[in-house]
Amino acid sequence: MTLHSRFSPQSFLAKVAVAATLLTIGSALLAADPPKRIAIKNGTVVGATSEGIVVSDGTKTYNVKAKAGQQVMHVTGKLRLDQLKPGMIVRFTSNIKGTKIEEPLTDIKIFTPNDGFPPGILQDDSGSGATITGQLTKIKEGDISVSAGRKKFTAKIAENASIMVESIDYTIASPGDPVEVDGYISPTTGAISAKKVVITVGGNAEPKEEKKPKAKKTE
Repeated sequence: MTLHSRFSPQSFLAKVAVAATLLTIGSALLAADPPKRIAIKNGTVVGATSEGIVVSDGTKTYNVKAKAGQQVMHVTGKLRLDQLKPGMIVRFTSNIKGTKIEEPLTDIKIFTPNDGFPPGILQDDSGSGATITGQLTKIKEGDISVSAGRKKFTAKIAENASIMVESIDYTIASPGDPVEVDGYISPTTGAISAKKVVITVGGNAEPKEEKKPKAKKTE
């Protein structure tokens, strides 16, 4: 009786090649240093990028990245009047008359619209103040325009107005603002993948200088 071997040199060599490849990949993964946990307690904001912010710990600077859709950025604190920008989402309560706010606004909140306040007007009855939520569309010399749903309002902001921030929009921050970072730092790139970032805005940016009117020439 003759035995027929099923051994195939080509199949054997293919299996050896696959095993060698897997061994190489496994060795590379074991040799690579995993990301390490890092915490920056007393950092400062240097600037912003399309993926996150640049942070200094007083010695080094780091690119701090946050994945889209993950709410790891937390911005709190307060802004000065000259730090308001078109596009910011605001909320305030005031008496309204048509599309005008009757008195200068003294309390404004900058926030991210994920806390149950969609753009529009919330008012119990016509005799009470209305809570207006909308987007800043124009700011000029203390006068603002706000688009709230289908309506647009104009208002004046009081000079001593309290402008509080509770947002995930890190672009609100200014260089020099205090920041705390918790995340993982890549040993190859030095970038930090953020788990939580807390930025406290507080008017560190230099106020804009008001342009003085040119003196008229006298003949």
